[in-house]
Amino acid sequence: MIQQLGQRYASDPLCVSVVLTCANFLSAEMHLPKTPSDLRRWAAMGNYEEKLFEVYKRFTAEWAQAFPRQELSLHLPKVLDLPPAFDERIVDYGLSKYPERFTIQSCQLTGRKEDIGNMTYQLIQRYRDRAHHGFQSPASLSRPNDRMGSIEMAALNVVRAHGESWELWHGDGMNAATTTAVVQAWQEAKELGYEDYKKKLIAAGKYRH
Repeated sequence: MIQQLGQRYASDPLCVSVVLTCANFLSAEMHLPKTPSDLRRWAAMGNYEEKLFEVYKRFTAEWAQAFPRQELSLHLPKVLDLPPAFDERIVDYGLSKYPERFTIQSCQLTGRKEDIGNMTYQLIQRYRDRAHHGFQSPASLSRPNDRMGSIEMAALNVVRAHGESWELWHGDGMNAATTTAVVQAWQEAKELGYEDYKKKLIAAGKYRH
């Protein structure tokens, strides 16, 4: 299937990135079933961390072969009950094999407050000087249903981590006013830098703790 996708889309100039999917449940992120009964079944497999790691190694190679010019984007969450070190192993492996193409993304960007305590945000910070990286807003930043907080605080989080890309929730991406506001806030945050943009938000009463 992956090879067939590559034959169909790898030569398309609009296809610039593919999501590294293999061991996934319900989304492109690395989530897997993890109810108490699920975890017991995983444990019964024996050393499932190593088994999952081998799966990611195999499919990293398959995606890379099928899409030789595209970025290989790993969408980071916490996997089962495994520590963040498991995600780090996969990132380290991907960077060792495809240093120019391996990309990581946090799909948990918010504008509610600074995201520094978030596990995937911390991973982005750790690898920001080694790996291409970006963010996704998983819900709306548009008023009045701004579930993810403010656009300005989200921009602050992106700039603090030197984010290279910012994927919007579908509804926001289809809204010209919202996308314009995102572009303007992100551009201003990049121009001012993290510290000065934060000071501006505090002075304007827009900073959220």
